[in-house]
Amino acid sequence: LDRNPSVRAYYSNEYLPVYEQELGNLTFSGRPKSKDFANDTVNTTFNSWPQHLRIRLSDEFGTRILNAAEDSLSNNYNFTRFFKGLYVTMDEVPSSSMACIYYFLLTNEYSRLTVYYHSGNSSSPQSSYKVFNVKDESGHYNVFESFNFEGTHPSLYQQVVEGDTTGGDSLLFISSLSRTASRIKIPYLDNMKSFGKRIAINKAQLVMYADTTFSDTDVLYPSVKVGLQLIDPETGALSNLIDEESNALGGAYVKADNSYVLNITRQLQEIISGGVTNKDFKLVVAGSAILGTRVVIRGPGRSEKPLKLIVAYTVLEE
Repeated sequence: LDRNPSVRAYYSNEYLPVYEQELGNLTFSGRPKSKDFANDTVNTTFNSWPQHLRIRLSDEFGTRILNAAEDSLSNNYNFTRFFKGLYVTMDEVPSSSMACIYYFLLTNEYSRLTVYYHSGNSSSPQSSYKVFNVKDESGHYNVFESFNFEGTHPSLYQQVVEGDTTGGDSLLFISSLSRTASRIKIPYLDNMKSFGKRIAINKAQLVMYADTTFSDTDVLYPSVKVGLQLIDPETGALSNLIDEESNALGGAYVKADNSYVLNITRQLQEIISGGVTNKDFKLVVAGSAILGTRVVIRGPGRSEKPLKLIVAYTVLEE
């Protein structure tokens, strides 16, 4: 990196400046889920390591660290000002069908920068190495680029880029990593207030189904969980549903029928009772900041397995 991070948090579409010189590269074919653990380890001089990515950096980079001024290496603060960090990225691929996503646990005990060096005179050099571990307090974040959704499904492009959301009646696209979410409006909930009597919501569930024509659910597994957030009509700020705060929201993927069920009983009860206003919902992938998953949901206009709200209620006697 060419600049120290100046804030504690960055959005996933923010880039920090980097030097143009490449420090190292690697072409590899990963097998992170191989059951043959023994054959997937890498034998080194010092240890036998589990599955990991190892990139050989240039000697010039290591020499720069070894030749740094003494005060630059005297403590962690000075060192992080001298060595601002690394930017690890991938080359562009010819087509989206060749792309993939790998997860690397940076805070794992094996995540590190190792500098190997020789000391002593030329006739009897002593080999040694210095390890710089990536710890929990080490700053790191991910950057994602959607490339204006070029080459995506026509309905997704129409909804996101062109702003025509009529296609959402058939298909809803939600994905993680700062890409897409869906806005759900339930405008007629307030009509239940006109019943003239008190209403008790026994159960309210937002039920939706993954459209399996877009992926093989055994290979390209849909998002394991979806979630709902409330959208403030004035500011656009997001907040949790009452059901989320009581850990009752649900939203886990059910493979048997490719469904998701979100329990919004308490939220609807408060709307009907007048305790809160009826706000739009934002449908998102749970854990979207760290998980590279997505799912295509069958919209409310589909003839089979549409997105729907199921409400069971009781009209109370006065």
